[in-house]
Amino acid sequence: MDTIVIRYYQQAKSGLSGTVCLTPLGKETLESISEVLLPSSAAHKVFCIKKFTGVDNYRWHVEGVCLVSLPTASPVVYAVTLSKIFQGPPEEYLQKTMTKRGSSLSKIIQSGTVVEVDYGFIQAIGREDGLLKTNKRYSDTLQKGEMHKRRLAVVVRVNRNVVQVAPVTSDPQSPNDKTTFQLSRDTLDQLTVWGSSGKQSWVISSMIESVSASRILPPITDYEVRGVKRKGRNLNYVLRLTPDEKELLKGCLTHTIGVTDYQQTKDRLAAAQQQITTLAPMHAALEAANAKIAQLELERTELALVNEVANDWDKRMGGGCLQKAVDELRELYSEIEGEPAGG
Repeated sequence: MDTIVIRYYQQAKSGLSGTVCLTPLGKETLESISEVLLPSSAAHKVFCIKKFTGVDNYRWHVEGVCLVSLPTASPVVYAVTLSKIFQGPPEEYLQKTMTKRGSSLSKIIQSGTVVEVDYGFIQAIGREDGLLKTNKRYSDTLQKGEMHKRRLAVVVRVNRNVVQVAPVTSDPQSPNDKTTFQLSRDTLDQLTVWGSSGKQSWVISSMIESVSASRILPPITDYEVRGVKRKGRNLNYVLRLTPDEKELLKGCLTHTIGVTDYQQTKDRLAAAQQQITTLAPMHAALEAANAKIAQLELERTELALVNEVANDWDKRMGGGCLQKAVDELRELYSEIEGEPAGG
């Protein structure tokens, strides 16, 4: 027995009169199914992927979802109204770019690369009694509180076929939250869509997620190819965080994993390295002094041996001869040092 019918319509406005027209796209009929996943409505734009016979479009903007039959009808009928998305620059996901080029992930994107990610959307449940409910029982779908919709993100790590990204939000974040940082105006101004909105954006490192390359595509930017200015999605993924933003990202990531003294430790290490650099010349001088002392010690040992031999000879000659000879020699040297130059 048929229990649920879903009818899809395309909404379009007449260019002259502005009249809204609905054109049937297709329908799904479910038998002995009491609940069905449907696109949901939200304050922000919601998109869904659906392919209809004879229609090239895959990605649609969801205008609305509603019950169009009586709740007691059998089957109940839901209407999903869709509209075509404004045709922007051509879109090519990272997985396709990799396949076309025969390149690995790490050759196209790196840590700090700015990308867009299709996280998907939270769905609703249409029941056979005509009620629309949340999808909380369907844990195999995106749930409330999880990252959703298409949004800007920053690549954190690339490892073989896995890409870890930190999402970006335009919702203001608490200045006391050490796991987030604000993107600079220099970075945002390079983004044609995100930058022109005038909104500020924050990277949320506490919501890092591993995503497939089939969800990733380059953001729309202004760029040059052989001196020709273009606007679109640069498949070379050239937009990256500034050096200062990369340092902020590192700091946020350490706070995310509970290492709260990373910057202080880094500063102490830098100070210690500076101190080592300052002490390096003193260390070299100390090494030279120790070498000189060792040489003098050798000479002192040699003189002690000579002194011992001289004293032995002096004893054999009756004693006193050695001291007398030393005194005479000392007196002679004193006289020589006291003579004027050229004397």
